[in-house]
Amino acid sequence: MPADEAADRELLLALAAPPSPRIDDELSQAIEQIRTYITDPTHRSVPGELVHEWRVALDRHHRRLPTTTKRALRRPGTWLDHQMSLAHLLTHLSADSYWREQEHIPFAEIDTAVHLWGHR
Repeated sequence: MPADEAADRELLLALAAPPSPRIDDELSQAIEQIRTYITDPTHRSVPGELVHEWRVALDRHHRRLPTTTKRALRRPGTWLDHQMSLAHLLTHLSADSYWREQEHIPFAEIDTAVHLWGHR
């Protein structure tokens, strides 16, 4: 596996942080599906449609979290902070897939520096 691809997968896995136990079983399942796909070495890319599905699922589950949970976790380094960064990245990847008419996004081509931090 090329170094760029391995680094992108590692970052995606860090951002797909599992939620605290008993927070939301469906959110836990959605995150586990994302993590399973990312860790499968036979997947060298991710379909644009799947990226969109992941983003929608995260958004749906994050909206259902209790307000007290969101307030308590609204700080750097929490699992929710990581998942919000992942959702942000997925939004950019979904848009890239749409505008470039790209059905699959190779892991090695995910430009995390631009999408998460705004620089190269």
